[in-house]
Amino acid sequence: MGPVQSTPRVVSAPPQESAQARPAGTFRVASYNVENLFDAVDDPNRKDETTPPKDVEAMRKLAQALRKADADVVALQEVENIEILEHFLEEHLPGMYPHRVLVEGNDVRGIDVAVVSRHPIVSVESHKDNEFKLPDGKKTTTFRRDLLRADLQVGAYPFSIYTSHFKAQGGGQKADDVRLAEARETRRIVQEEMAAWPGRRYVVTGDFNDTPDSAVGQVFLDDGQWHLEDALAGVPSEERITHPVTHRSIDYLLFPDSMESEFKGGGIQSLPREERGSDHLLIYADFELPQTSAKKG
Repeated sequence: MGPVQSTPRVVSAPPQESAQARPAGTFRVASYNVENLFDAVDDPNRKDETTPPKDVEAMRKLAQALRKADADVVALQEVENIEILEHFLEEHLPGMYPHRVLVEGNDVRGIDVAVVSRHPIVSVESHKDNEFKLPDGKKTTTFRRDLLRADLQVGAYPFSIYTSHFKAQGGGQKADDVRLAEARETRRIVQEEMAAWPGRRYVVTGDFNDTPDSAVGQVFLDDGQWHLEDALAGVPSEERITHPVTHRSIDYLLFPDSMESEFKGGGIQSLPREERGSDHLLIYADFELPQTSAKKG
């Protein structure tokens, strides 16, 4: 079964009173793997019948985590489709994130990545159809889900957020090779696209299914080459756990060094087991954008 073709679908719902953005100059970004946010509808194009729908109590816990985080924009992983995303937001977080985008990616089970935002999403770029080399330099592959870029307008500032969900660990060396190839292609794309917008503010987020000290993590964090800053770098190693089930740190929120002066801290949302609606924990970073206006990129 080949990839399902799709065009980006941006949804803007009428904002409610509770959807007020943070005060000018303060901006929070979050990333959250919400673990199988599925509906009960059988999609004939996907092998979704093996994954049960997310129950109401789990959705309530997801919503509580997002409400506590109070982020302005959130990158999400493991969302089945735009319909379940809209249902979740409208039932559990009405008015909080009026702008949403999800592109159907390549996953055979149907898990996709998405972005929800308090600020307008002005354009979207999917990279699900990109073909790139595996580490052996011979065979090619694609993103297992997608590398999705959403461009926002945050007051006077354009802001881009990338999110992805790399190949899972299961599968031995073959899976490792795909994950490394996805990381390298993500780096190439980010470098190329952001070079066209000098000074652009952006973040790279997602579930990379590998730790910061791995070959995948070092694609982005090796300071001996082009690299990004890690919003979780200040979290003590014993507390840096984003996937409590495996006791590993596999979720990322990265930004360019040009934003270092604006970075005010990042962290991992700590919730008791009984309050979690996902097997992952939400991660976040805070930035203080200058009060003066800037040219739009």
